[in-house]
Amino acid sequence: MSRFLPPLPALAILSAIGALPLQADLVAHYSFDENIPDDPTVVDSLERNNGIFINGSNVLRGVASPDPLLGTACGFTLQSGVNLGTGSAVRPSDQFTISWWMRPDTLDSFDRIYETMSGTSNGANGIRIDLGGAPGNSVRVLLRDGNGITSTTHTHSLDLRNDGTWYFVAVRYDSTAGDGSALQVTVIESGEDHSPQDISAATESPLSIGTGPIDLHSNGAFLAADDANASGSNDFAGALDDFAFFQTGDMHGVVSDEDLSEICKSGALSISPDTAPPVIETFSVSQSIVDAGSPIVLSWSVINAESVLLTPGIGAVSASGSRQIVPAETTVYTLTATRENRTTAASIQITVDQQLLPPVISEFMARNQESLEDGDGNYSDWIEIHNPNLIPMDLGGYSLTDNAEDPFRWSFPSGTSIPAGGYLIVFASQQERDDYVDPDGNLHSNFSLRADGEYLALVSPVSGSPVSEFSPTYPEQREDLSYGPGGFYAIPTPGAPSQGSGVIDFVADTTFSVDRGFYTDPFNVEITTATPDAEIYYTTDGTEPSPRNGTLFLDPVRISSTTALRAAAFKEGYEPTNVDTQTYLFLEDILRQPQSITGYPDTWANKPAHYQMDPDIVTHPVYGPEMEEALMAFPTLSIAIDPAHMFGRAGIYQNPQSEGRSWERPVSAELISADGSEPGFQIDAGMRLQGGSSRNPDIPKHSLSLRFRRDYGAGKLQYPLFRDAPFGDTAVEEFDFLQLRAGFNFAWTHRHY
Repeated sequence: MSRFLPPLPALAILSAIGALPLQADLVAHYSFDENIPDDPTVVDSLERNNGIFINGSNVLRGVASPDPLLGTACGFTLQSGVNLGTGSAVRPSDQFTISWWMRPDTLDSFDRIYETMSGTSNGANGIRIDLGGAPGNSVRVLLRDGNGITSTTHTHSLDLRNDGTWYFVAVRYDSTAGDGSALQVTVIESGEDHSPQDISAATESPLSIGTGPIDLHSNGAFLAADDANASGSNDFAGALDDFAFFQTGDMHGVVSDEDLSEICKSGALSISPDTAPPVIETFSVSQSIVDAGSPIVLSWSVINAESVLLTPGIGAVSASGSRQIVPAETTVYTLTATRENRTTAASIQITVDQQLLPPVISEFMARNQESLEDGDGNYSDWIEIHNPNLIPMDLGGYSLTDNAEDPFRWSFPSGTSIPAGGYLIVFASQQERDDYVDPDGNLHSNFSLRADGEYLALVSPVSGSPVSEFSPTYPEQREDLSYGPGGFYAIPTPGAPSQGSGVIDFVADTTFSVDRGFYTDPFNVEITTATPDAEIYYTTDGTEPSPRNGTLFLDPVRISSTTALRAAAFKEGYEPTNVDTQTYLFLEDILRQPQSITGYPDTWANKPAHYQMDPDIVTHPVYGPEMEEALMAFPTLSIAIDPAHMFGRAGIYQNPQSEGRSWERPVSAELISADGSEPGFQIDAGMRLQGGSSRNPDIPKHSLSLRFRRDYGAGKLQYPLFRDAPFGDTAVEEFDFLQLRAGFNFAWTHRHY
């Protein structure tokens, strides 16, 4: 039985529950794909606000972009740039986002990237984005009001380099924020698939914001130049690409981290600028609180929609209309309008006989290792309760239990409230006191959750019956994965709506009929999984297998040369396996590996690549015959990596002087012993280059660093790596990272030799 609703006026309760995939409109875009030398036009991809090159003869066209998806870029020298004119699309002043790619060739103080400002003092008005003060190697944003006050300014902390590195930059401004968060400056090095989390980590804001609104001067907007003639000494020298402006005149001009991630990965034009979003103009009800059997009328009006759905129980409806309904019980009706990939929704709750919808256990975690910390600093089990009503709800008297024979095992204190549509976390930490509240104000129950599965229920205080339960038991739980009515959730969301619909279960891990090692004769490999009807995909090129990349396993895989065989299993509705890797080494073809390999570049960072072993040694009459035995005398560390992550445009070996986590790539690392003297290991990890002067492109033999984090798999490497070393019995056996030192000082690749 549900709780009773306190007296409320008879009016509709309306809640918008949808959001546009992109909360901003692309209003101007410059791809810089221009390649006609004498044409001064800089084309706006939206055909609304073309610009012109300033001193076009000084502009280098057809420059390689940071990603082939973006076409080409344009390179600018001193006294060149772009005049975008005075259109409002390219001179925002309220809520907006400006994003672009840049590759600085020189780094000088105050060199202009984007300019709508006149003057240089605090009395100037407009927007200036430049390389900041000395030494001029940072992105700085100034927003000025022309009244002698610097409205807002921030210099990003990332030090730029002029070594060919591309940077993705975004400036977001929301004048309604009222504090420093109004300005968000994002600067991130080029890399593979920057996630929303990467965007967030690369975003900075000033501590405070000025009071004056941005005032724009009348001269116009300029790229890579400080005025219409590019006659000053502060023009940007370098390449620009994918320059985009987003605004709508309200808060929706500010692009989210999720959408900025997509723009970074696929370009601003990956977002359709011409599709107006669906709009729900009205959604109302004749009466929101009724007695059972009483009719009500829902009315609505929608524009810009291709389809409109009214749920539950009704289905497709016209863009404008009304419907009489006789609800038998309290119901939340949702109107959903869709156009292409944009969706907007709104909800109304009709309360029957003053009864609220019952709360539900929406998510819980029974093996919390590091997903959520309680107020005591512990990683206790947790249970999330959701209020599905569109008004606040009092949980006082409701109970949680893990024992069907004891329904009131732990009860919510009186006055415990969940806001409309909100969530509440209870830590199942097995407290001795039923009323324990930790220092952060979190509730704690007097029982914990069993990881191997047990009964769990939320019980009504009126009937003593469960209103939400997992019966007879929930399944065995996994570390740091949550569970709910939709199944398992790979990304826990305590206190927030779950992401996706959840998965029924997990596909059983793959097994290989032949283990990694050294081989001389060809053989076949069977790959299996214990999950019925699961499909296995495999690769042999170092990339990660998936239904979109790889070969469906139907017959045994023939192995006749050195191969990194990688496989994963998939089933609809199930969480797929991780990628398993087995490397089979054939020393003969390792020794004879050619200098030029199809599909691999001939240069690393513009220096000659080296793939083969020195043929003078391999074919030497004395040393050649000893090579195979020598290679088997020590354990081998095999690294399997997507070739693009290693040698591609954004590969770590092509950019040896780029540092930090954004230059870390996923790999599989296998330690293989030829004689079986030690078990070895396989672990998924991140890999980046490491070292100082050895990063110089003149030295093609770089040191590497393996980083073990839960982002890739195991959080640490557990292995007695140094057990045979002196004092090995006391050596560390747990590692956060391993440095794979190239020892270039003793190698033929040393640049000073």
